[in-house]
Amino acid sequence: NSNKFVNRLKSMNRIFKDEYELIKYIEERLVSDANTQPNSATRIPPTALLKKEKEYLGPLPNNVLMESYLQEHKRTKIDSTLLFYWKKSRYSVPASCLNKFVDVYQIEDSIYVYQNKQLVTKHNISQCPVNYHKEHYIEGLSSNVKTGTNIEKMAEENLKRLKGL
Repeated sequence: NSNKFVNRLKSMNRIFKDEYELIKYIEERLVSDANTQPNSATRIPPTALLKKEKEYLGPLPNNVLMESYLQEHKRTKIDSTLLFYWKKSRYSVPASCLNKFVDVYQIEDSIYVYQNKQLVTKHNISQCPVNYHKEHYIEGLSSNVKTGTNIEKMAEENLKRLKGL
């Protein structure tokens, strides 16, 4: 406690040249002593408790996920177009998200889309009204087109038209 701390300083009966010398002494000697002496309640030194606690700590999630906890987000259900709205534009998701809820986060100039806390896609924010990733469009198109159709070519043509909107 603070009384012990002051008493330790007094017991040194020492005159420090300046404030910086006192601070250095506190940081190096007193803090070290305080962390290695057994705590009165637990009878275990704080450094030993910290070492034991570290065994149970896991790694932090990636930065995007960490920042997402602090960001405003939107939860939305994905319909058959595989698109969701974000600030007057629409963005695509994989077909695996169809009829499911996703969480959408904006971090800087990007939009991150999570389903069950797993990142499913990322988009750069755009002024275009409709923004499909080619692979998302092909996935959606493949379930609605007759077999034998050149889906890749059809997707490219349709995506060019969408960019012209």
